[in-house]
Amino acid sequence: MESFELSERYSIVPGDQIERFRRIRQKKIIFGIALTIAILFIVLLVISIFVSIFERKSQVISLPTSSSSSASSSSPSPPSSSSSPSSSSSPSPSSSPSSSSSSSSSTSVTPRTTSITTVSTNQKPVCVPRQFGVLAVDILYTYDCLNAIDDISQTYNGTGAVLLQTGFDNKTVQTMLPNYVTPDYSGQGAALQLNSSIPYQYIYLEKSPKFVNQTFTISTWIKPNLQPSSIALLLAQVYEDSNNLWIGIVDRGPRLLIYQSYIQTAFKLNNFQWQYVTYTFSQVDMSLAIRIDGLLQASGVSKNPIYGNFEIEQTTIGSAGDIYRYNGLIDQLSIAYRVKSRSDILDEATLVVYYNFEDNRETNSSLISDAGPNNIRAIGEHVTRTLGNRDTEQIYLSLNDFSLSCFQSSGFVLLASHNYTYSYALWLYITNNTSLNMPLIHIVANNEISSTATNNTMQLSLYVYGSEGQSTIQSNVSISQSFWYHIAVVSETNTSSLYVNGTLAGSSTTTNTFEINNEQRLTLTIGNPVPESINDNSYSLMCHNSETQAVSNQSIVSIDDLRFYARQLKVREIQAIINNEIDPSSYFFDDEDGFI
Repeated sequence: MESFELSERYSIVPGDQIERFRRIRQKKIIFGIALTIAILFIVLLVISIFVSIFERKSQVISLPTSSSSSASSSSPSPPSSSSSPSSSSSPSPSSSPSSSSSSSSSTSVTPRTTSITTVSTNQKPVCVPRQFGVLAVDILYTYDCLNAIDDISQTYNGTGAVLLQTGFDNKTVQTMLPNYVTPDYSGQGAALQLNSSIPYQYIYLEKSPKFVNQTFTISTWIKPNLQPSSIALLLAQVYEDSNNLWIGIVDRGPRLLIYQSYIQTAFKLNNFQWQYVTYTFSQVDMSLAIRIDGLLQASGVSKNPIYGNFEIEQTTIGSAGDIYRYNGLIDQLSIAYRVKSRSDILDEATLVVYYNFEDNRETNSSLISDAGPNNIRAIGEHVTRTLGNRDTEQIYLSLNDFSLSCFQSSGFVLLASHNYTYSYALWLYITNNTSLNMPLIHIVANNEISSTATNNTMQLSLYVYGSEGQSTIQSNVSISQSFWYHIAVVSETNTSSLYVNGTLAGSSTTTNTFEINNEQRLTLTIGNPVPESINDNSYSLMCHNSETQAVSNQSIVSIDDLRFYARQLKVREIQAIINNEIDPSSYFFDDEDGFI
């Protein structure tokens, strides 16, 4: 009876309440299942993303060998060829010059043959974009980090265009992505390599820079491999109304097209050689200009000023919607929203290195920074930086024992447009000289400066090497110990000249058969380099050279304000450097070259 009553008590729960509890339990179960599925989905998504990134980074980038240019019919129509401003576009070829010979180095400039190599993206890249030392720029693609996402401002990053296409499997996509090769122009980092025979091998900018109603200077180092009469675009911006911007090359002549007007150079670019190409446009007076290696090659005025806000469809590097693809290397592509002066452009193209020794005042680091446009770091061994006696506010570099000390910088490329000529200038101070014929500055196969000591005075001798053997230039002035002297050497095609304190102190004419090409890199050495030895663990950290070492002596030599140019310096430029003028390169130009 009690058990019956107990059972009755527990069975009195209303039926609708039991049903409600059942439904709540079912909802909890369904919610738990859904949550579990969502979590699993997120985990799988994250795993797939990491796998994709890993596959990208582990892909070894191979060097393409094909070089033809390619075109398709389904995109906006590009520029064609001519040599003066015009209001339409349709191609026709032109002509140009070529070049010859020059240099090497113990103080030394030595040629070093350096083959181009490809790099894999799992190699640790430079990844510290080198900025121009001469000028600030608004947008800069260095490609040192081995990818297109390389704008220093991280605002106008790019991506390989093939990644935006469908219909290719992952393995095929990897073979179609742009390549990155070393060395670049400066010898310090990597350059972008594009192969025009591979579809979609160009860079698509995810956010477009503005060029409409805008003054700009676009500059880049290029090493092209282009067919005659081909059309190749370095940078293109396509608008809805087809008034497109084209920065390109037609029949190997650089061309700038904007507002349906264009200019093109008669000068032809050389294949397989580094050249610095600059395109400028001024919205103020509608003027256009193209310079190659700092030299003005074309200029004009747009005949069709068009104002308004153009709707940008796309901006690309190396193509325009997969037509007119560029073939070759591109490096240090920069955009500045102003018209750069002609001397600034000349310095960017030809001031290879400039060491003022003002960096690392506190640490005396063995790495010495380049204050020029290329940031080519030098090495110093047994050297000290001193705040000093040439200028009370400036640092100079002392080679404390010339039998042990050395300063070295390498990676230089000379330019065909300047006939492979070069110049270097520096301040020199000799505290004591215990050896006759002590080698001070030496350019192997071209020229060297040594000293011939007589008591406390010396004469500098310049040795020039050519097909007829060695000839000697001896300075017509004597220099004294414990005084600063400015020394400049200008190597022309068949003449080498020595200047002391801005005055010609000797010269010689000889037939120079030494030829520089872009596969040879020059190394500048001052002091006593260590003989090359790849077995030495510290090989990469010290000055090395294949040339004979200097005669051992205890001389103390100091240097300051060292510059190396891939062109001939003019006498007025040398004098401006001595006088610490702000813009010595402005004296390179004749007065009639008035275009800025």
